[in-house]
Amino acid sequence: MTRLSLAIILIFCSFLTFGQVREPASWTYEASKKEIQIGNEIELIFKVKLEDTWHLYSADLDPDIGPMPTVFEYKKDPSFELVGDVIQKGIHREYDSLWEAYITYFSDKAEFRQKVKILSNKINISGTYEYQVCTTVDGLCIPGDGDFSFDAIKIAGSNAESNEESTGAQSQSLWGFAIVAFLAGLAGLLTPC
Repeated sequence: MTRLSLAIILIFCSFLTFGQVREPASWTYEASKKEIQIGNEIELIFKVKLEDTWHLYSADLDPDIGPMPTVFEYKKDPSFELVGDVIQKGIHREYDSLWEAYITYFSDKAEFRQKVKILSNKINISGTYEYQVCTTVDGLCIPGDGDFSFDAIKIAGSNAESNEESTGAQSQSLWGFAIVAFLAGLAGLLTPC
């Protein structure tokens, strides 16, 4: 029975090792400001840290060349509008004999910045990104994707805070009325009339 148990455990562990996915790019994102006024612009900043010997293809790369460019898709929402194209920092450009074309890519780290104009006091900026990373060691390429959401942006001097306070005051006055009505009903039951 122990040999059979050991064999089952070893087979199960070997299946687990085949299922591991390598992720040579780690993504983070943040807004350039935590608080903004309606009508102003803000930058959405995406930073990518790449493992050694790996590179990430840029957002302006022609997809007809071969490698997959980095693509950002924003969920449409009336609270913001995109301003201009994505700005890329740390980009390299060189001729690649494999693709037989000039390519633009990042190594070590990448930074993408997208300006947006804020249009309402309830901000909902979210979306997805897709990319491809390749290693210079053996030419292995891995596609990747992820989701993003900028929830920490606040509107300066917005009515949202005053609306929350007035809602809280209305809630307290409603509870006060309910308690007074209950006590008056109790008093009506207890007094002989």
